[in-house]
Amino acid sequence: MKAALGTISDKYVYSAYLGERPLASIYQGTTKIWPDNAQRVTRMTLDVASLDGTLNGIYWQLALDAVDTGCTASKFIRFTCDRTYNVNHTYGSYPLVYHMGNGEFSFLNEQGPLARNVHVGDAVAINLVIPSRDSICTGGLDNVTVSYDYPSCIPGTTVRGYFNKGRKKVSTGVRLIVASLPSNKTLLDRHQQQNGHVRGDRDWEYGSVGYIPGETGVRLTVTPHQPVGGAWGGYFRYPAFRVTLHLNILRIETTP
Repeated sequence: MKAALGTISDKYVYSAYLGERPLASIYQGTTKIWPDNAQRVTRMTLDVASLDGTLNGIYWQLALDAVDTGCTASKFIRFTCDRTYNVNHTYGSYPLVYHMGNGEFSFLNEQGPLARNVHVGDAVAINLVIPSRDSICTGGLDNVTVSYDYPSCIPGTTVRGYFNKGRKKVSTGVRLIVASLPSNKTLLDRHQQQNGHVRGDRDWEYGSVGYIPGETGVRLTVTPHQPVGGAWGGYFRYPAFRVTLHLNILRIETTP
């Protein structure tokens, strides 16, 4: 169904609302006029393999992780193909599309793009808008060394260590080593500790690391020094980023 409003004419109606409530259908008398029988895309596969081994691939991976807990006006993945969608989570009036993995996207019933407007080989724009955020932590409570593998870092990533100095006369700290994978090249190796007649929690920046072309990840190794009174560990703090990806359509499935 197409509609006109003022100077805007001949525009297809993708969604309709009664106040803030989305409508499932519109009838003229007893005749259903929306949604009509125009063929829609139900599933679409994009060439995400083209991102493998690239900085944009790391941004894509970090963005998917970030929106796993939801999205906001300042944290989202936005997918534009005939119309604009939010990926995996949405807010406001943006329709939703789900990334199923390996570049496959699934549209909700009657919400997909018009089949006549998209074709295999077309480029789809995907906007990644992600605020600064922290990775998961690697650490513990016992006096043992621990390691964990993370995705490659993006430019401007900082490395942070934390610990609790639970006794006044015991110096406490952690050593952090960041190694790039698979080369095992050391990117950062630093020990910091709190001395003196004090107690309390510490969460310090140890340095910064960036993206290493050709590498696929980083390993963070954390070694405690005289841990007393609480948890210790390390993590990465990623900077905010805005990146636009352009990925080609490899496959399309439509409604009958």
